[in-house]
Amino acid sequence: MGMHLAIDMGSESGRAIVGWLEDGVLKTDLIHRFRTQFTRVHGKDYRNLYRFNDEIQYALSLYAEKYGPKLDSISVCSWGGDFAVLNRDGNLNHLPLSYRSIDSEERTKQLIEETFGERALYERNGNQRMPTDPLRLLLRMKLEDDPSLDDPHGMLFIADAMHYLLGAEACCERSMVTFGRLFDFRKDDWDWEVFERFGLPRGLCSRVVPPGTRIGEVDPAIVKAAGLEGPVPIVTSCTHDTACALTAVPDNGSGWAFISCGTWALMGMEVDAPVINDISYENNFNNTSVPFGRTMFKRNMTGTWIIEQCKQRWGRYSYDQIVDLAEAAEDSDLSIDINSRDFYDPEDMPAAISAALKRDFGAEVDPNDVATIAAVVYRSMALEFQRYLGALLRAAGRKIDRIYMLGGGSKNRLIAQYTANACGYRVYTGVFEGSSVGNLLLQAYACGELKDKEAMRRVSANTFPQTAYEPKDAEAWQRRYAIFAERVIRKNLW
Repeated sequence: MGMHLAIDMGSESGRAIVGWLEDGVLKTDLIHRFRTQFTRVHGKDYRNLYRFNDEIQYALSLYAEKYGPKLDSISVCSWGGDFAVLNRDGNLNHLPLSYRSIDSEERTKQLIEETFGERALYERNGNQRMPTDPLRLLLRMKLEDDPSLDDPHGMLFIADAMHYLLGAEACCERSMVTFGRLFDFRKDDWDWEVFERFGLPRGLCSRVVPPGTRIGEVDPAIVKAAGLEGPVPIVTSCTHDTACALTAVPDNGSGWAFISCGTWALMGMEVDAPVINDISYENNFNNTSVPFGRTMFKRNMTGTWIIEQCKQRWGRYSYDQIVDLAEAAEDSDLSIDINSRDFYDPEDMPAAISAALKRDFGAEVDPNDVATIAAVVYRSMALEFQRYLGALLRAAGRKIDRIYMLGGGSKNRLIAQYTANACGYRVYTGVFEGSSVGNLLLQAYACGELKDKEAMRRVSANTFPQTAYEPKDAEAWQRRYAIFAERVIRKNLW
């Protein structure tokens, strides 16, 4: 069978994973890991795409060294939000500014309300409004008179840009376009009226391609330098990493929801068509195109971002050590609203958590009390999942009896167990690199090795044994949620 290379770029790190099919099982090999966090230039945080490109080229050389000169395909998936803009020469105008920079948040929010109205816009695209969404980022650029908008020749989301730098055509894969509040599901195209009314140039709109499309080949010079023999096809898996993860759910049945848990946590389900109604709007739910004409209906929430920032501040602890300490912490009802502005990008995350606990509970918690702070974060993530799961099911008119948790955060046994306790459903884990797995399965599909979605999910089920977490302590978690709802929940940042 073919050999494929998935580049899975998260907000904290990127991974290069080789994959191939063998007797109905996906074999994988992590050959390279690299940092993807932003770089600071004159007080602003940017995504250094050129360094990421160097890391991908290095991964190609590692592949050639270990597996030889033949590579059947490569595909990149990444986080949503950030994008690059091309100029008339086909070069990047500048590095993308990190979505964590939200200086223009109130101005862009006001501009949307005055120009279109949030509800009217939602009826067109069914997308969650966030300070990080591509529409808001474009409006910020317009308000700041960014020269990138003077004569653009296409916008490329992060994974699309990485494909382009490798040698692909300048195009956008559909899952990321439908995420960005710039796509009209009713017309299945860029929403030209949105561009016109906001005064955004149409030159931003690159060609939209579906997953499973061959969009070019790796530049022969890159192929030669890596020690490969070309051509090396570049194919689109899903450029939105969560859309890839959904493909990796190891279940061909119905009656399940999923949580893709990384820096961001995305909870949702696969549905036949976009869900756009009063419940979905009021809860700020999102619709994203996924392969085979289906839609991912979900809610974006803060994931492991908070604990990642705490870990950096604490310094000497590994993630496993933090989980062990949290598990041994004294049981309590303390919680925080993880989607609050307080925890979006504070200078000192443990101090921000301590301040919130003092405000909401009168509790004195030392920011260096790793056990208590970590337990609060993990507990609060589960309570936030409980907060939105019921509304998701009502909006979609669905019932479930199980949840699949995928991604790096699903390795955390406390998050998985607390989620089962809070939501009242069995939680399965086992596909820990969900985005990479989905990426590889979609490459195999694009190369004719798997015929449909059902075949991909059978491979995932055959490959990854599942660990089940049964709900426990229902009464205690009902009490915790009542306290969380009364004391903690406030108007979210999104």
